[in-house]
Amino acid sequence: MSNGKIALLVSALLPELGAPEALHLNALEPGGAKAQRLSGRERDILHLIAQGRVDREIAQTLAISPTTVKSHVGKIFTKLSVQKRAHAVSRAKRLGLIDAS
Repeated sequence: MSNGKIALLVSALLPELGAPEALHLNALEPGGAKAQRLSGRERDILHLIAQGRVDREIAQTLAISPTTVKSHVGKIFTKLSVQKRAHAVSRAKRLGLIDAS
């Protein structure tokens, strides 16, 4: 069975096992061995990044400072093991953290 099929099977079983709603990084993905979770705010910011929003717009939308947005973006990059926004969005889509559409 391939890693992708195993990951799909595990993610399908998590809700039945009473796993929390916060999605874990796939341990089979690069950087996923830490199995860190994105916080709710980090997921919100990731969704806005996927929409093409810049830090200033994200800050206005969420009523937080641009500095706070930068901090969250840095944590997202660390947890997803990426260095660019486009890579974060791509990896998040692959992990099912955001819609692939």
